[in-house]
Amino acid sequence: MAVPTSKTAGPAVVEGDLARCFAHSPTGALFAAAQIGTRYPFTKDWEKVVEQQTYGDGKQLLLDKRRAYEATAEPIAPVPGELGQFAGFQFVTYTPQTAVLQMVSRFEAGTMQVSTVTMQWDDGEGDWLYEIPSVTPPQKTVENLDGYVVWGGL
Repeated sequence: MAVPTSKTAGPAVVEGDLARCFAHSPTGALFAAAQIGTRYPFTKDWEKVVEQQTYGDGKQLLLDKRRAYEATAEPIAPVPGELGQFAGFQFVTYTPQTAVLQMVSRFEAGTMQVSTVTMQWDDGEGDWLYEIPSVTPPQKTVENLDGYVVWGGL
């Protein structure tokens, strides 16, 4: 999956699997959501991404379950062709502290799926954090990008 970068929105720093230093703006929140949301499920150092770049009441549960899974199984890896590419987005709400976005991914078969993502600004770190809720918001499919900003490079 291709992930976006921008000289103004970020990430300004990429160290291994961590992409950080996103702009404190709506665009920075969008780019952070795309970067972190793509990295934490599939990168080799996923644990570091989750520990340093996420928050939420589901964070510890995710860490515990993933560690237990990987103790007895191969690491999770994406299957070629099964990951969607970013196709669009819309902001549900935005304040300087919290951004709620709907992000649309287009899959190889043409299906488009919408995921709701919440980002929170961390004043201490000066960066956006990705929410890991205990209950994942339901995803939906859409037929077109009406109402969304078209966004994607592929």
